[in-house]
Amino acid sequence: MEQINEIEATIYIEEEEKEIIQEVIVKYHTEQILCGGEELKKIKKLADNIYEVFLDLDGYKTTLPIKKINGLCCDAIIDIQKNKPEDKGYFIVFKIESPKLFEEEDGDLVSKNYYYENFGYIHEDDFDKDTHILHNLIKIKHLLSNLQYCYGSNKLTLITNDNLDLFISVFENPNLEMCCDKCCVCLTTTTNKTPCNHSLCFICWEQIKFQRNDQEREHLDCPMCRENITIS
Repeated sequence: MEQINEIEATIYIEEEEKEIIQEVIVKYHTEQILCGGEELKKIKKLADNIYEVFLDLDGYKTTLPIKKINGLCCDAIIDIQKNKPEDKGYFIVFKIESPKLFEEEDGDLVSKNYYYENFGYIHEDDFDKDTHILHNLIKIKHLLSNLQYCYGSNKLTLITNDNLDLFISVFENPNLEMCCDKCCVCLTTTTNKTPCNHSLCFICWEQIKFQRNDQEREHLDCPMCRENITIS
C-alpha cells in the first residue's frame, strides 16, 4: 500500500491503481489552471446541459454564438454524433467553417474548413459526461483563446502568424523566387493572390466579400486595379 496526499485528501491505493489516480489528479489540476474555480463551475453547468440534450436526442450539435475568430468570419461547431445510426459509439468533433465560402471535397461543395479536431471515438458504454464533454469543453475554450489565422495556409492554427515572415527571412536568397508579398490592403505578408496577380490576404478578400450583398458579390473589384476577382 502507498499513501499519497493530493487535493486535500489522503487516498490509500494499490500499486496498479496509482496510474489511474495520478491521471485524475493531473486532469483536475489542468482544469483548475486553464479555467479557475468559478469558470470551471460554469463549464460544468454547460456540460450538464449538453449531456441532457445528448441523452434525449442520441447526439448533439450546435453552432457557438461566435462571429469572428482572430478577425476571421466563421462558424464554430461542436458535433457529437454517430457516423451511422447503427453505430455503437460517437465521434466528438470541433470544427470551424466559413458561413458563406465553399470548397470542393470528393465532388461535393462543402463549407470551407478553417480548423478541424476530432477528439476521438467513444463507445456508447464508455461515454462519460465529465471525461468526454466537460474536459473537451475546456480544450475548446483553450483553443478559442489561442487560435491564430495563418496567412500561409489560410487556416486557423496554434502557430503564430510570424512564421511566414520567419520562413522568408530564413530561406530567401537570390536563387529563389518567393511566392509571397505584402497584402495590398493591410500590408500583412501573404501567399494569396487575386486572378489579376495582386497580393490580397485571405482575410481582406473575405472582408470585401462579406461587405457585399449576394447580388454585389457576383462582381468583386480588386483593390489595386478594379478587375473582377470573383471566384465561384
